[in-house]
Amino acid sequence: MKKRFDLFEEPLEIVEIFGETALFADARVSAHELAVFFREIPLNMYYLRGSDDDPGIPATVEKNNVTVNFVGNLVSDVPLLQDNESYKEIGDLDLHFHGDIMFMDEYVKICLKKRGVECER
Repeated sequence: MKKRFDLFEEPLEIVEIFGETALFADARVSAHELAVFFREIPLNMYYLRGSDDDPGIPATVEKNNVTVNFVGNLVSDVPLLQDNESYKEIGDLDLHFHGDIMFMDEYVKICLKKRGVECER
């Protein structure tokens, strides 16, 4: 069984999804830790569900916890789904893994800088 993802120690993979930059973890990220430890900026967490044909290939982005065909979590500083959407299908050109990594602290600093706020972390 995989251990829980450590937001402070482990890098996340930089991805582009629906035209937005996000961070991907192939393990379960704690939504509580994300909200508590990175409260300087509202971050959105999403769950990736794999397809029934190939559970390792992301098929949908979902707001709620995925228990079947879980692929990983996405963290984004911008909403990836509309308020009225609980999930969205991922098309062939919607998700790009670039192979670069970043730690959460770095990502939060970049997000704050985009908003004109300096961070003392």
